[in-house]
Amino acid sequence: MDGINMLVNLIIGIVGSLISATLVFLFASWFSQTTRIALTAIASTFLSIEIKYVFKDGDAAQKTIHESLKRSSTVRILAGRGNEFQGVFYSPLLEINPKIKKKIQILLPDVINSPRGVDWIAYRENELSQVDNAFGKDLLKQQIKTVYHFLSYYHNEGTIELKGYDAPHIGKIIITDDYVFLTPYSATSHGRQSRITQYGRGDIYEYYVRYFEMVWEDSKEVFNEQQNA
Repeated sequence: MDGINMLVNLIIGIVGSLISATLVFLFASWFSQTTRIALTAIASTFLSIEIKYVFKDGDAAQKTIHESLKRSSTVRILAGRGNEFQGVFYSPLLEINPKIKKKIQILLPDVINSPRGVDWIAYRENELSQVDNAFGKDLLKQQIKTVYHFLSYYHNEGTIELKGYDAPHIGKIIITDDYVFLTPYSATSHGRQSRITQYGRGDIYEYYVRYFEMVWEDSKEVFNEQQNA
């Protein structure tokens, strides 16, 4: 009987330890970004996909994006509005340093030329007006124009290349030497509230590079168009 009691107590102790260890691991996984990154990397490797991490929003991703922007020699950005250029989000790109040469290509919606078909700026504004009463009267176009004006200095200094695209606003795409950061736009929320998925180099990375290059080829030099208008 004593042997049975000892065995039962041993099993209870082992099970209790396993439960405690599991709870500690889950707690750490929930609150530790490093642990979550490691778990995502393991899952990505197992599933043969290139996802490195999924951030809940731009604030959570900012540090990682900053580090990648600083390291990269080539940066490509496609945005639906670009207001983050006026803050700290893209600050590593806009620091003019003659000793550091970067190729920076930026695509924003074309606010100069007439749409070839669907007015995608108006389309996106209509989506935003359903969740934000400030939109619905060309506010989005005015905001984009403000960003163009802000970036004109860096364009004139030769720090960036800038074009206007005429295409659906599918999301924000940041492509660095090592990663793609994708922020899909929802029809029911602002882009800043969307998750950001970080992809490493691979098929998905090459897909977005190819997509960007195609849109870039189809887009127009906005400042040249302004001068010719």
